[in-house]
Amino acid sequence: MSNTFIKKPNFLVIGAQKSGTTWLYKFFLSRNDVYVPKKRKELAFFDVRANYVNLGEEGYLKYFAEVENEVAIGEVTPGYLWVSSENQEWGSIDDFRKKIPQRVKIHLGESIKLVALLRNPIDRAISGFMHHKKMGRINDQEKMPEVWNRHGILHIGFYGAHLREWTKVFSQKNFYIATYESFFKKESKRKELCDFLGVNRSNTNRIADKIIHSGLGFDRVKNEAFDKNHQIILNEEDIFKLRKIYSDDVKNLTSEWKLDITDWDQDFNS
Repeated sequence: MSNTFIKKPNFLVIGAQKSGTTWLYKFFLSRNDVYVPKKRKELAFFDVRANYVNLGEEGYLKYFAEVENEVAIGEVTPGYLWVSSENQEWGSIDDFRKKIPQRVKIHLGESIKLVALLRNPIDRAISGFMHHKKMGRINDQEKMPEVWNRHGILHIGFYGAHLREWTKVFSQKNFYIATYESFFKKESKRKELCDFLGVNRSNTNRIADKIIHSGLGFDRVKNEAFDKNHQIILNEEDIFKLRKIYSDDVKNLTSEWKLDITDWDQDFNS
């Protein structure tokens, strides 16, 4: 039986795109103490104007009509993290996207828990490029440096800037932040997330055994990246440029969030 009174989400996974959020969603689906909508991973309510206007809060909350006794109630839309208008030379966002945190607070309250997994921004950008290429938004003749200021390929990776906008609306206490790499490597990180959401610590290993987005395959050595056909995606000069582009933001991220980025050391020595 569904509740006649629809409960609102008490957590959101806000990002980052191409950072393991699909498997995190599947992990939540496998549990009886966490509720996420079963028919759709990304509701994209707070970041897509048409969804926000056409659904309204009543329509959005219908996705949670089947909540019963779950402790954690939420949804996974990795586009929610992408809110900053800084670094416009590497991409831009529309005015609607800039107000995502404010809309979340209006509809879900100031106590909402916010989860973000952050992947090495260079690797995330490569994965983003491969995704958009697979979806046909980038043609086979276009090289990554020619298009990396499109589709958020680089812009999404300025995590420090995006989170700074979120903390203008919410306290840092509202957030669980971990690197993608450490989350899937260390069981302790997954248990920390369970503690943060107030759910049982059990069965946190099942997700770690998965291969994340293997279909987008690329191989990364320190100074080059190749696709599964051994065609070069980024050369040494490109990767050096990306390290320089992201360097200040990564420093700010680690300083402001005390984030351990040991797994990013090949690109950003903390």
